[in-house]
Amino acid sequence: MKLLNAITICTLTGAAALFVSSCSIQSLPGPQYIPQSTAKLGPVPEIPEAWYGCWRGTIDNFDTVTPLSPAISASQIKAQKQTLEFCFTMKPDGTSQMDLTDLEVAGHKAKITHFDNRFTSIGPTVDRASLRNHVTAESVINILWIFPMHMQQDVYADEDIQMISHDVVMVKGKQVVVMGTNMIASMTFHTNFYRVGTKTL
Repeated sequence: MKLLNAITICTLTGAAALFVSSCSIQSLPGPQYIPQSTAKLGPVPEIPEAWYGCWRGTIDNFDTVTPLSPAISASQIKAQKQTLEFCFTMKPDGTSQMDLTDLEVAGHKAKITHFDNRFTSIGPTVDRASLRNHVTAESVINILWIFPMHMQQDVYADEDIQMISHDVVMVKGKQVVVMGTNMIASMTFHTNFYRVGTKTL
């Protein structure tokens, strides 16, 4: 989360939306990122009951990758597999929420330290929705397979979701990876998520 002082000798492996691995630096240079305000989005739509439960999916490849830092290339990011699990839940007060419950990048589990989500629209039918979210996640990587190091990134995403059956949700989106206040890359993706259970708070 600090500005880059020097690019050390390392191999950068972009983590589709989240991690820079095999490298001993804490952040990379790139344009400044100003998070988009949600203040003008209006009231938060209620999550339809049909969405309740947990969904799991894997992004095998990103559709497009636009590097925003001179220290990393599109090819280093594009093929990094990413698996996510999210749950739509009902709280005791009758309101609902979405939680990111699991995240793996290139087969390694990440620690989710922050997640916020806001539905921006529901409809025109209940099987379609749009949302905006922000996740902060941390992974432990090994430099030269020996020295452990913590890497933390923020990812801001806008996504469109469609329930194509009771057990399958299609997700399409665009996300921006940020380290410190610097944008590292933007990516687009699409994949299917599959129902893995029902969860209520």
